[in-house]
Amino acid sequence: MPKMKLLNWIYYIGSAVNLNKPMGERKKAVEGLKSNILHTFKNISDESILAGKAADSYQRLSNAILASAKARAVQDRLVEQAKQKLDLEDQLAEKEEKRAKLESARDQMKAQYESSQRRLWIQLETCMGS
Repeated sequence: MPKMKLLNWIYYIGSAVNLNKPMGERKKAVEGLKSNILHTFKNISDESILAGKAADSYQRLSNAILASAKARAVQDRLVEQAKQKLDLEDQLAEKEEKRAKLESARDQMKAQYESSQRRLWIQLETCMGS
């Protein structure tokens, strides 16, 4: 529920049950409740709301708001974890690419070493055979 709607909801409930407010203002608050949060208060009489007897509906609405907030928090957490996973996968790909390049360089150096060893043996054999 957007922040403004929640503030309106709190204002309407507070105004509707506040016995210190004029009846006209309280009735406007009841109408505000019914027009802004129809699904919760549509079947409750104005008199019940004015008398503060809509506590069950208030509680259900509060529970729904909390459940929605928790679901959004879980969704936000999942999004953050997915971002972290993507970052780690990118880092892993970079490190694997670097490892492959290092292995290739090692293999080339090993081949050069072995080639130079063979040439040395050939030169040595040539010198010894002469």
